[in-house]
Amino acid sequence: MCETAKQAGSEVIEAEEEAICISSSHSLDGQFFHATFIKSGKNSLDGDYALSLLGAHQLENASTALTALSKLTECGFIITKEHVEHGLRNVYWQCRFEVISRVPLMVLDSAHNVDSAEKLKKCVEDYLKGYKIILIFGSSMDKDIAGMFEILLPGIQKMIFTKSAHPRALEPAMLVKLVRDNPVPCEVAENITEAIQIARKQADKQTAVVVAGSIFIAAAAREVILNT
Repeated sequence: MCETAKQAGSEVIEAEEEAICISSSHSLDGQFFHATFIKSGKNSLDGDYALSLLGAHQLENASTALTALSKLTECGFIITKEHVEHGLRNVYWQCRFEVISRVPLMVLDSAHNVDSAEKLKKCVEDYLKGYKIILIFGSSMDKDIAGMFEILLPGIQKMIFTKSAHPRALEPAMLVKLVRDNPVPCEVAENITEAIQIARKQADKQTAVVVAGSIFIAAAAREVILNT
């Protein structure tokens, strides 16, 4: 990326060196943070913000957004703190640790590789502490599934393996084989509708259902949950 920017004659700006976003509180309804610009001194965008997106990693994204907006103001664009407050408070990103149901509590996430699985795990620890976790999981055959399982399985009470309609979707029976040495109880569902039905029947007030493994699984689950 830096080389591409150099060839284009563009400046490379490291957001983490420009703006720091420190969390002040978080819940399943959103999070609050304080932004400080560290290079430019007092900045009109310094201050407190509410962010609708969940997860510590979203503060990194907020830092990037704030840095970009600050640079745009330097170029003459009129962007007020009120504009930014409105945007961060109302930003919406489907299937990114999205709370799609409260009864039972169900969360959708598009985690489909080791990096995103680590972010999902951190979100589960930060937002679902004290809940029993049922993980509905489906993935594609070209993904590092073992790597994701190593991160996600500890602390899980139940796994429900399923698959999306995508042609590269891995059969649930193959996923079962990958966890045969793991003590986590698992069950197979032939499709995402069946997986959601199973999870709903087994979930109580102390249970959170998390859907992950692929963008296709999260999207399919979203459609089922919203329409049934």
